[in-house]
Amino acid sequence: MLVKNSYRVLRMLAFLSIAIAAAISIPHVTAYAEQPDDSLVITAPVFDSREDYYDFLRSESSDANSPSSRAGTLANIGLSVIRSGNTSRCELYLHWNGTDIFNSFRYRRIRITNGSLLFPTVYLDLGDGSTYQFLGVVAATQGSKIIKQFNLDVGIDEVTASVAGLEGYSMSKGWLPAKTWSNRIVIG
Repeated sequence: MLVKNSYRVLRMLAFLSIAIAAAISIPHVTAYAEQPDDSLVITAPVFDSREDYYDFLRSESSDANSPSSRAGTLANIGLSVIRSGNTSRCELYLHWNGTDIFNSFRYRRIRITNGSLLFPTVYLDLGDGSTYQFLGVVAATQGSKIIKQFNLDVGIDEVTASVAGLEGYSMSKGWLPAKTWSNRIVIG
């Protein structure tokens, strides 16, 4: 009788642990499924200073001028996060370089998170996902534009950005959607 009761208790515990695990994971799956289909998820590196950020941009610029990167690519577009000293104050930047002249960018949503699927934390959420937010820039083949200032705990050195509906306005070709995004966002 004792063995039979122990077996029932073990089965009940196994069932409860599976039910609890499923209940915890369901909201996260739902939240992930709510992202628009044209979302891009990129990892955001952290820069320690503006100088490090500008060094990064210079290296991106020299890569964009190489013959192998120019073939079929109008611009490399990325996001960076720059921290103000050893504080929580940060700035989100959009930067680009390439062969076409761009004078504006637009997006439907930019969301900066910790990147965790189990315990997501949203640090910055811009746009509603359906209407475009516009960023006017000085017409150029390369440059950067501050998007927003926000606070980020000092101990955080890497974040993830989800970007939906990002497009750039090429002065020769009109609005062009961003198809791939291969660089990381840096916090510095």
